[in-house]
Formats: sequence, structure tokens, C-alpha cells
Amino acid sequence: MKDENLLVNFLYDYPWTSSSVLKIVFGPYFELLAKTKETRSIQIPGVGTCWGIKNEKLSSVPGVRRRELAKGYLISHFSKDSLWYGSSPGPWGSDLLARADNKRNLWARVWVDNECADVAALPFLHPVPARFAPNLYDLIITRSGQRAKLIHRQLSLLWTQKNKKALIYYQNDGGSLRFGNYQHGNRKEPGGIFLDVEEVLKALSTTQLERLENIRHDQVVGKNFLDLSEADFLLMKYVGDNPLFSLDELATLVASSVTGKPFFTQSKVKERVAERFKSLSEKGLIENAAAPLAGIKPSALGLEVLAGYWGVNQESMKRFQSWPQKQTRKTGSVYSEGALSHIKDHTRQVQQFVFGLIDNAWRLQEEHGGVDVFLDTIVGKPIYFKDLSSGKIDWSIPDASIKLGFWRRTWRDGIVHDPKIVFSNARVLLEVDRATNPIHRLSNRMKKYGRIWRSLSGNPVQVWIIDGTPWREKEILEMLEDAGINGWTVLFERLVLDKGDPWWDRFSHKEGTLPYSKHGGMAPLRKIWRKTGDYKLHHLLDHAPWERKMSQSKPIVKGPRGY
Repeated sequence: MKDENLLVNFLYDYPWTSSSVLKIVFGPYFELLAKTKETRSIQIPGVGTCWGIKNEKLSSVPGVRRRELAKGYLISHFSKDSLWYGSSPGPWGSDLLARADNKRNLWARVWVDNECADVAALPFLHPVPARFAPNLYDLIITRSGQRAKLIHRQLSLLWTQKNKKALIYYQNDGGSLRFGNYQHGNRKEPGGIFLDVEEVLKALSTTQLERLENIRHDQVVGKNFLDLSEADFLLMKYVGDNPLFSLDELATLVASSVTGKPFFTQSKVKERVAERFKSLSEKGLIENAAAPLAGIKPSALGLEVLAGYWGVNQESMKRFQSWPQKQTRKTGSVYSEGALSHIKDHTRQVQQFVFGLIDNAWRLQEEHGGVDVFLDTIVGKPIYFKDLSSGKIDWSIPDASIKLGFWRRTWRDGIVHDPKIVFSNARVLLEVDRATNPIHRLSNRMKKYGRIWRSLSGNPVQVWIIDGTPWREKEILEMLEDAGINGWTVLFERLVLDKGDPWWDRFSHKEGTLPYSKHGGMAPLRKIWRKTGDYKLHHLLDHAPWERKMSQSKPIVKGPRGY
């Protein structure tokens, strides 16, 4: 077989492979093998030049970033030759399938999780792959150890038949978790029918024929990936997590989350973010919500693009991603603002509280201390758990998830030299109580949280904003304490200040502050909070580094050698 055909055959199995991978497989002069009549190349942001056969479709572009990661892992942990017996994308919905060990006839099926989709929506969970075998090993690549644990938990719930095994590799620490539920006879070993080359070739052929179908809409979706960077996908997800904000508000939320730096730096970041949001809007990936609601949401095309980037199908995305979605005849899945329109006052109060945190963070920050505020989501992030008594899957959904990071600096010779030291992180699970539900219904909700509270990660804190009486606040604090929840409460009458209140004038000279209309007078970073087991007034989470005196770093002392 001629060398020219080897490259074409490889690209037929591995469409849009990057130049860096091709250099490893074919050597630094692989481009001499790439004939213009047989191959073509495209540019993908963050990946570089990618090559495919002449009639390769753009519908194959969405999974390139995941597939490149899968190929890189196989090359580094096995060898470059392992790619010659396989394909990417692989069959059964995987990102790659290749023979990792010829002698043992061991096949590796690779799935890449970029940690953007909810765990329950991942393609190896819904639907569960149709084929497992004793010589087929599933490799799941993710980023963090925390995410790996969540995936392992989901595998335990859904991969229930005793013939499955997987390795969950997390890149941040280079660690891994093993999953296996197989039991065959008296020995622990996988059961089932072995996977042979003939079956693999048949599955690969089916996958490749489907890939090369010329479906115009899929080409349109794929073409968008030629102009989108990793940051664009993160911003699109941020719109989905936080709908009904204006473009300017979204840029403020992203750019103003980190304090303790010059304001002009934040202004430049906001300008760049605003430009990216505007570009996404011009491409039709985000759009205005239907009247009378105001703000931005992902478009139907935007949902398709995100599903392609995450590697999930749209049906799983609609069922398990914590966004309100509905099915339409014309455009398929669309982002529905209907659920938010029914509780628009509730949603607006959540938005105002977030802006109040950001405004106060910039008002109160000092050179030696402050707080970073990052809004995770206001549409709720489901916390799934299994009821051990009934075996059923249940969940709780907070009104918002907000990350707080309290920081401080030390000083030397009257000047701040040292970097920011984040001394306390917290994940705030926000609940807005408008006193419309009977108190016993809140009790049931807190009991749910109480069952899973100790297993939650990220130092969780439950914060309640109560539109009610001090008596209702007292009852909520007692229920939080009984459930073992680290809870904090505030009444609206303590949280909201009038526009003419002198507190606003006291800090009006600070840069980065927001208009009163944005936060509606909510000033949460004051000494107005009560916590479980203590009815005195506190600062939020008992931290106010901006009110402390600067601590002086001890001078470096060099002692005698051998002292």
C-alpha cells in the first residue's frame, strides 16, 4: 500500500486530526503525503490546523477538541500504533475506539467529559452503551477528582448489570478511579461475549457512513465551531445558567467577580467579554427572551452547538441539564423562559441579591481585604441523591448557587507587597422565602438537605432571604439547626436600604459600584445576618476582612549557618 493511501485511510478513520497528532503518527513531513485532491485542512481555534479527507463534512467538527484529547491519551499511555486499529469518533456514541493491546486483543473505548454538562446527561449514562465485553475497557477522561467521584457514583446507579468496568482518569492531579461491578462464578472477572475484529469493523463502518451523510443543518451547526473559542462555549453556558440578564449585566457578572485589582483592569475585561457576547448574539447563538420578559437566553441553534461541544445528545440535555427546555415542531429543543416568567418577581429578587453582593464587594474592598463573588447559576443546580430506604433517586434545587472567596493581604513598611490570600471559600446555596409556603413544607425541604449535607463538597452554606416576620425567621433557623445545616438568614427589612440611606453615600467614591436600580437597595455585606444556634447579628459567614487592620509581615531573618 502506498504511503499516500495510509494518510488518507487514517483521516477516514480519524476526521479532522490536528497537525500535532499527525506529526507523531507520520513524522514531521506528513504534509508531503497530503495531496490536495485527497485531503483538505481547516483551522479550529485552540486546536490549530486540522486535516480530513476531501469529502469530509463540517458536521464532524463539534467533537474535535474531545477527540484530540482522547488520541493524545492513547498515544501517551499506549503507543501511536494503537490508533491504527480503531476510529474517532467511535461506535456506540464514544469519542474513540481503538485496540490498546494486540496480544490480549484488548479494546479501549474512550469518553471525554469537559465538565460542562450535568453528570447525568453524559453519553455513557443516558443511554447506557449497547455493547460491553470482557475485552472492552471503558476509559472516561475528566478534569477534576471531584467530578470523577460524581461520575463513579452515577456509574454505580446506572451500570447495574455485572459485566462492566471502567477507569475514570482525572487530569488535574493525574489520578484515577476504577469502577467494576462484574462477578463471574467464584472469581471476580468480567463475563459476556468477547469483542472480535469483525464486529468492530462492522460497527466502525456503520459509524463512518453515518458521519459522511450530507445533512445541511448539521453542516451549519459544525461551521459555527470554526469561529468559536473555548471561552465562547463557557460564555454560552453562562447565559444558559443565568438567563434573563441583559448583555451589559452578563458582562458585569463575568468581569466583576474578582476584586482587589485596579478598576481599569476590570473595565478592560468587561469590554472584551461584552464584545464576545455581542459576537455570539450576531451569530444567532444567544437571543432576546420573548416579551414581556427582558434579557438574553440561548437560542435553539445555541443549544445544538453546546450539545455538540459537550458530546451529549439533545434529548439527554433536555432531560438532565438544569435548564428549562421544551420541544417544538419547527426548531426542536428550545430554551423556555416560561418557568421563570411565572416567578418573575422571585427571579428578580435573586438577581438583585447577586448584584447587591457584587456592588458591596467593590464598595467595601480595601487594599488589605475583600471578597470575590462569582454567580454560578440562578436557574438552580439540582443536587441528586439516592434515598437508601426506598432506592429512589431524589433531588433538591436551590434558587441560586454563588461562590464566595474572602481574601486578605499583608503589608511591609507601610506598603502592600504580598499577593491575595484567599482564607475562606464557600458555596452559597440561596433560598428566597416569600412566605407563600406553609412552614411545614419548608421543614420537608430542609430534611432533604439534611440527609445529604455532610456529603456536599465546596464548603456549602445555605442562605435564606425571608420576606416575613422575625418569628418565621426564628422557625427557619431552628429547622436548619435540627437538620444539621450551616444556615444563615436575613429579613428583607434588614437587607434592603432606602435609596437615600447615608450608607450608600459613605462608599459612593469607590469604583465598580452599581446603580441603585440594579440591586434594589440590597446591601448584604453588612452586620445583618443571623446563623444557626446564634440569634445575634453577624457579618455574612462571619467574615469582614475590609474592617480589620492590616497585619504586618515579619521581616526575613537570616540565621547563622548550621543554627
